[in-house]
Amino acid sequence: MIVCVNCKQEMTCKKTGYGVRWHKDHYYPGDLFICKNCGNEVIVTNNVPIVNSKSPGLSMTKNKEQND
Repeated sequence: MIVCVNCKQEMTCKKTGYGVRWHKDHYYPGDLFICKNCGNEVIVTNNVPIVNSKSPGLSMTKNKEQND
């Protein structure tokens, strides 16, 4: 449950599949939530970015720990 810090009311999902851009090449998938009482909005994401595979110096392969 996502709760508005202003109103202490449960927030509802306004849009799913909302992308959050971080720096130049990282995008975090998330959902946009809104408080129906005050209109406060928040984006809830996870900690796994979608990385642009065409960026130089970035590897899309798993490291050794992830392969085990």
